[in-house]
Amino acid sequence: MRGNNKEMLRRIILLVVLPLQAVFANPFSRLGPQHAMMVFQAGGFYASQGNAEDIGIVGLIGDHYTVAHPYAKNGLLGLGYFIDGMETNRVKWMYGLNAFYLAHTLVQGDIIQEELFDNLSYSYTLTNYPIYLAAKTLLNTGNDNYLITFDFGVGPNIIKTSSFKENSLDGVTLPDNAFSGQTSVAFSVTAGVGVKLNNVFGQLPLELGYRFFYLGQGNLNKVNSEVINTLNTGKNYANALVFSVST
Repeated sequence: MRGNNKEMLRRIILLVVLPLQAVFANPFSRLGPQHAMMVFQAGGFYASQGNAEDIGIVGLIGDHYTVAHPYAKNGLLGLGYFIDGMETNRVKWMYGLNAFYLAHTLVQGDIIQEELFDNLSYSYTLTNYPIYLAAKTLLNTGNDNYLITFDFGVGPNIIKTSSFKENSLDGVTLPDNAFSGQTSVAFSVTAGVGVKLNNVFGQLPLELGYRFFYLGQGNLNKVNSEVINTLNTGKNYANALVFSVST
């Protein structure tokens, strides 16, 4: 784990632990019986993607891979399981696991061969499956109709790259197809804020929130022995609008 990832992990832990310290340092009361909560999530995200970079080739100058569209959007699904933590008259903490599926996006660009000839294009798909050790804070607003929520999470992100292919732009140059998709794991964090509306679907609440995801960096698998380094996805981020129903 790199130093900046360690620092990010330290900050996330502090964001979760410090509120607990405040609770233990002050008198508190239970607002209700302890229980478990299932959360079902759906929404959409807008993400950064891809990484323009130079790929070395044995005995040659090498190729430069551009990224035509560094941003993309698609839908997401999530499933969480939380149990009660500490409560005060104003704040409630819950802890658990929260997993997401960020549907695939298409990364594409051109390949400038020998840093001179723009004869090929390439594309591949990128899919993220982050799994978080999560904390949720519910802030009592004084109005029984809604609460303010805060979410934090840290954990691994399973990054899947697939369907790598190259196409000739001039109709003459033959594709190299130097890479293939693979699955890798990266460090990931998430944070969010939302509004939880009570009794929207009968007794079930509806939560509308914003989520930020740091998804880490994945890579492709090089299949040509003359290629020196592999193609990476870059350090990806996503901003999401998430709707949640909890039981």
